[in-house]
Amino acid sequence: MKLPLSADPPAFEIRYGITEEAARRKGYEIRKRTAPPDPSPLDALLKKMSPEAVKKWGETLGGPGGKEAPNVSVTMPNGDEVGAPTTGCDAEARTALWGSVEHWLLGQRFGSDFREGLISRAEKDPAMRALNVEWSQCMAAKSFADLESPAKAMDLAASFYEKGDETTAFTREVDLAIADAQCENDTDYVRKRRILEDRYLAAGMGGYETEIAATRELNRGALVRARTLLAS
Repeated sequence: MKLPLSADPPAFEIRYGITEEAARRKGYEIRKRTAPPDPSPLDALLKKMSPEAVKKWGETLGGPGGKEAPNVSVTMPNGDEVGAPTTGCDAEARTALWGSVEHWLLGQRFGSDFREGLISRAEKDPAMRALNVEWSQCMAAKSFADLESPAKAMDLAASFYEKGDETTAFTREVDLAIADAQCENDTDYVRKRRILEDRYLAAGMGGYETEIAATRELNRGALVRARTLLAS
């Protein structure tokens, strides 16, 4: 049975910048990244409940599911729309802290979506493409051909675990990560990439000064109200 989906912001992952020392010790840590999370006390409790009780718990927390359920959505800087239910305990708590579910969505999602959208634009910059080509050529010389970027190297490392035994997959992961680290060092990848990303982030912040100020104020107000509620 599916429980209500969380509208919490996704973690923004930087998929480059591995050092050779880290690569030799643990590769990309694919096993750690893909391992299922440890079960929580809530998971254990839900397993003891009947399907009907789990459904009632989910609806109490996150509101009823389905297309007809009360819902609001806001548009993020990258043009995507994100939504969240307006009924249930989660919605009540968000409204108590942020003033409305819409304000909560903006306060919690704007920053992560804003950065992600600008980084996506930076990745299309000709200078970024040229940097990735230089890195890719270095990797090809180390027998890792057809990789477009360090992020693609991480994806390839994850695919090693889809076939064969884990020990062999980890050995291949480490070899790939070492080559990546060496090529990032040889091409001065991290410094050059961050210069490009910072350029786009600075330009984006200049174009969204009003939205950024409003988001900061929303989160500042929510923090004040949270402290007040906790102290009462």
